[in-house]
Amino acid sequence: MKKTKIQFAVFFLFLFLFFGCINLGGPSDKLDPVKDTSKTQPKQEPKAPEIIIISKTNQTISAEKPIIVPPEVAKPKGIHYTPNKDAKFAVYFIYVGDPTQHGDAILVKKGDAEILIDAGPESNAQNVLTTLETLGVDDIELLISTHADPEHYGGIPTILDNYDVEEFWWSGYSYGNPSYLELISQVNAKEIPVKQVKYSDSFEINGFNLFVLNPPESENKFTDIDNNAIAIKLTDRDFCLMLNSDILYGAQIKLIQRSINLQCEIMQTPTHGLGLGNSQIDQLLLKVKPKVAIMSGGPSDITSTADKIGSRPAVREKLKIKGVVSVYENYLDGGKTVKITSDGQLYSVDYVN
Repeated sequence: MKKTKIQFAVFFLFLFLFFGCINLGGPSDKLDPVKDTSKTQPKQEPKAPEIIIISKTNQTISAEKPIIVPPEVAKPKGIHYTPNKDAKFAVYFIYVGDPTQHGDAILVKKGDAEILIDAGPESNAQNVLTTLETLGVDDIELLISTHADPEHYGGIPTILDNYDVEEFWWSGYSYGNPSYLELISQVNAKEIPVKQVKYSDSFEINGFNLFVLNPPESENKFTDIDNNAIAIKLTDRDFCLMLNSDILYGAQIKLIQRSINLQCEIMQTPTHGLGLGNSQIDQLLLKVKPKVAIMSGGPSDITSTADKIGSRPAVREKLKIKGVVSVYENYLDGGKTVKITSDGQLYSVDYVN
């Protein structure tokens, strides 16, 4: 029994000494050392933030990984399209006339490269706009204003209000026409690149070659609006179309005297087949040698410059004598679009509603 009491006392002393060396949380004058727990604590990956994107349809999309949307980059100035030089193409002579007016609106379309030459008078601008929409025109790579005649340029402001235009051509001659100068100001305000074109300028667009036949160089320019109108020889592979706008006898003779090849399968009859622009058309036909002629404008056979020699019945007869096989007139039967389709070798011409 005595031995047991001694053992108990020794055990009690051992416990006292052992726990006396342990800090059980009481105050202390010493600071605990900072411990590195990076090796002892499991590493936790940061939770990916939820990315919220509000689309144009107000749909919400969540993602675990960030979605990076690049900032919108401004499209550089100039003509843009998807090249397809071997594609078929079409040319549309859109009816823009009425009983008292003659005008032009000509669309050249190849793939997504679209050229609009004039846009008719202001009174028929909506008709041009509707036709372009029907033909699937989304933007206009090149817009050409042939001259300061309101029957040709009056619809252009409406086109500028409804379409992106990537380049604008004009002759550079306004003849002080306030509404035409206002149009040019509208083009500049939209920061559309502008070219003042003249004879011998040549440009390539998606396989088309646009060779400027008129107006002449500035030192040889004419004194009237019509003779300084832009005329173009449009070529694609073996196909050629001559677009004459309102050039009169003076400009035609200057072209005939130049040492250039004017031969084209199809020719637009100058000044809508009327007036002084066709009084001497025989000589132009000898140089161009077309098989098809296009007359565009309004149904009236009278203009301020019409005369007996230059009226349409006389012009039709001259065309026939000089070997023109077919004449298409977009003002017949209340007005229809004349459409030329070609693959660069063969072509067809027809009326479309």
